[in-house]
Amino acid sequence: MYTARNAYLEMKQATVVIQAKYRSHRAQQAYLRLKSSAIIIQTYYRGLQETRKLQAQYAHTRDCVIKIQSTYRMFVARRSYVEKQKAAVTIQAEYRAYRACKEYQTKRQAAIAIQNYYRSILLTRQTKSSYSSMKKAAIVIQAYYRMHVQRREYLRLRQAATVLQAYARGKAACTEYKRMKHAAVVIQTRYRATLTSCQQQLKYQSTKGAIVTIQAAFRGYQARKLAHQIRAAVTIQSLYKGCVQRRRYQSLKKSAIVLQAVFRGNQARAALAGRRRQWNAAICIQRAYRGFIAREELKALREARAAQVYRFTAAAYHHLCAMRIQRTYRNYHMIQLAKQRMHSIIHIQQWWRARLERLHYNKLRRGTILLQRAVRQHQMVRNQAAITLQCYARVWLARQHVKKMKTSALKIQCMWRGFKVRKSNKSKKVAAARAKCKAANAAATEEKKLCHRTQSALDYLLQYKELSFILEALMNLDVVTRLSPICCERLVAGQAVPVLYTLIRSCNRSQPCKEIIKYCVSILLNLVKYPKTTHAVFDVPDSVTTILDLMQIYREKGELIFCQTCLLLGTLSHDPERAQAIRGMPKITDKIKSIHRLTERKHKIDSKRIEAKKRTLNASRMNSSYLNSSCLNASVIPGTTFKRRRVQPDWVLGRGRMREIKDPIHAIKFLMDALGLLHK
Repeated sequence: MYTARNAYLEMKQATVVIQAKYRSHRAQQAYLRLKSSAIIIQTYYRGLQETRKLQAQYAHTRDCVIKIQSTYRMFVARRSYVEKQKAAVTIQAEYRAYRACKEYQTKRQAAIAIQNYYRSILLTRQTKSSYSSMKKAAIVIQAYYRMHVQRREYLRLRQAATVLQAYARGKAACTEYKRMKHAAVVIQTRYRATLTSCQQQLKYQSTKGAIVTIQAAFRGYQARKLAHQIRAAVTIQSLYKGCVQRRRYQSLKKSAIVLQAVFRGNQARAALAGRRRQWNAAICIQRAYRGFIAREELKALREARAAQVYRFTAAAYHHLCAMRIQRTYRNYHMIQLAKQRMHSIIHIQQWWRARLERLHYNKLRRGTILLQRAVRQHQMVRNQAAITLQCYARVWLARQHVKKMKTSALKIQCMWRGFKVRKSNKSKKVAAARAKCKAANAAATEEKKLCHRTQSALDYLLQYKELSFILEALMNLDVVTRLSPICCERLVAGQAVPVLYTLIRSCNRSQPCKEIIKYCVSILLNLVKYPKTTHAVFDVPDSVTTILDLMQIYREKGELIFCQTCLLLGTLSHDPERAQAIRGMPKITDKIKSIHRLTERKHKIDSKRIEAKKRTLNASRMNSSYLNSSCLNASVIPGTTFKRRRVQPDWVLGRGRMREIKDPIHAIKFLMDALGLLHK
């Protein structure tokens, strides 16, 4: 055992030495890897420092160049500013003269607007006086007619209510019968279910009793079988564990004796009170003796068991020592082989890692060089592009400056010539117009502004129901929507467009209703001309149907309304999506084609009648009228194409803006062309 212990200590010492060498080798390899990584990082960091130095040097040079450029540009700008200041003084003087002239034109337009408003008020009063007399007669007729309509409607509703009451009472009786029938069916179902559940419960009790009897018999059989197995196990255990069973038997016997003594003492306590102490003493002596015997036997068993365990422990210890010695020897032999191979493996790994590091370093170096070249080329391209852009920008700014100076000079010349012409014009009419404009501007109030007129007209339109107030409100709305886009937006925001359609549908063919329809269509046309409010006119339910109904009603006796409705629907159709939606509506295309055919037929008849009248005149007048009529008819030939102009609001000035169409054939052709319908 001493030899084995020494061998074990030697192996342990050798193992410690090998581990120390191996760990030092691994630490050296880790140090070499860290050293190579540090060298690479230092290389990159030094390159980064050099790059930052070059960038800082370039930024300093660039700042110096920018300061020189800013100083030179400041000098040029200052010289230009002095020249412009001299020109600005002259321009301001001329511009003030232009402002004075423009203010005069504004006052003149205001005076014209005031005159038109005053004349419209006079016309409104006259219309109101004639309308009030017609209104009284219309109210009486409407009252009698409405009474007749309401009575007829009342009788119809009364008869319908009687029928509905009979149907409701029959429905209630049928519902009550169905409810009673359902209740009876439920009661019968519950009763039958109760009877069935009682029968099933009795059957279940009998079945349950039989199952319990079978389970009791089977469990008794299992218990007897288990008891037999337990008795067999007890017998085997008593043979195998005699000592343990003997001790248990002694304890059980002792307990039984105690129980017997207690039971017998209870039975003979009254008759044998004197013998109780002797009996108890004997029992105690027996218990002590038997306990002593049991302890002696237990001690002998424990000594035998300890001897057996000691022998087993000694054998196991010798066996483990032999195994440990064998394992130590094998480990030592393997360590020696590993040392022989490890040296060659370490050399190979060092060479391979060095090669990989070198390849990685070369790759990074080439990438860094390529990146530096690309960055330098990119900087050169950007600098060249910046120089080119600066040249073009300076040329463009110089051209814009020259162009602006030319435009300013032209404006100054125009204003000066206009001032000279106005100064040389000493007409009395112009002086009177100026005086009227001044008086109108002096008499202008806040209530006559377009915004206030819009608000008051909206209040009248949404609150009052008298035709006079509604007509006055529509006239004001027509004026403000024709002159101001802001008023158009306020009109749409005030939810007035559905009210206009409701007014159109509720009107008849009388003269006041005709005036209301004319102004309503004019307001809708003004809203459609403004792109931001066009959708509000088209999005109202049944808007296209209402406009087509107006076209059919006023096709013959109401050319102005017919032309305005055609222009309104044609302007809505300028948007391809809205045009597609209108063409997709049922029977809309057929109605428009029918109106076009009727209008074209009427136009041909009127043309023939006019030609017949012209033939009765003298030759000179006939020639001149023939020329005029030929020129007129040439513009309305069905196959003639004409240039479509843009429909724009009245506040937009320009020659390309289309004016209102007053000829029905031109209006319907405009609508057909906007919808893309081929007319024959």
